[in-house]
Amino acid sequence: FPIKPPALIARAKQVLEAGVGTKDGGECLAPDFEFCAAVVGPLGREEYLAALGTFKLEDAFPDINPNYYGFRVDPFEPNR
Repeated sequence: FPIKPPALIARAKQVLEAGVGTKDGGECLAPDFEFCAAVVGPLGREEYLAALGTFKLEDAFPDINPNYYGFRVDPFEPNR
């Protein structure tokens, strides 16, 4: 994988800090970004941003703290 583990972890933290696109207008997302979940998607970048633009989790829970921890690169699938 072309991104070394420390840089990949740093990038993951940057994307999370940017609200996975919701706090930076999608600047942290690739142009071909696609969101897929169990019951939602696939959504392209613009559809994803439009959908989450109305979802104000931090307004509803101003003291929310996601407590992200344990960042590591999967040794078997290093691009994860």
